[in-house]
Amino acid sequence: KGGISEERRKEVLKTAKKMGYQVNSVAQTLARKSINIGIIMPSLWQDYFASMKDGMIEEAEKLRTFKVSASFYYLSSDITEKEAEKALKWIKDGKIDAIIYCPSIYSMHEAFATAIKKSKIPVFIAGDSFDEIESVCEIMPDSILSGKIAADFLKCIKGNDIKAAVFTGSLSVKSHREKVMSFSERIKSFGGEISFLNETSDDGEKT
Repeated sequence: KGGISEERRKEVLKTAKKMGYQVNSVAQTLARKSINIGIIMPSLWQDYFASMKDGMIEEAEKLRTFKVSASFYYLSSDITEKEAEKALKWIKDGKIDAIIYCPSIYSMHEAFATAIKKSKIPVFIAGDSFDEIESVCEIMPDSILSGKIAADFLKCIKGNDIKAAVFTGSLSVKSHREKVMSFSERIKSFGGEISFLNETSDDGEKT
């Protein structure tokens, strides 16, 4: 800390090194304020988000000694202005310090994006890209690499003579678009071709 001379600072560091002193992170935590991370994810698509939630719970457990906790909030498939208000109230009442948002609904209600922005809390995006909310960073699978791996797998099975049919979700979604583009370019580099492309609209309420 400040308030001491440079000579004394060096003396303290030298003595600590000589004595083999190591910082006790738990002791440091006792003097640190607690951090509550709010994790917002959809109630739909649990075949995808359930494993993501399990991973987040596991990592949050490791941070418990550092006074870090995690709380979950589930959005319905229809983000209305009323639900946006409820989410903002949850953030405020829960004294949320940071938000991890896991997007799945790509036509977000403007009220929800506005509510998150008003909260002035750092936001991290996990699972996919989402342009409607400013974020500190995005943590997502490598869509371009995924497309290449799929093409390489087909080549191992069929050789270079590939005529592929592609079924994908909405191409308005960045990750879907990148996967198809990467897959298509890789197939063409082998001398193959995409003979059929079917784009669908995701519906989490239907199988």
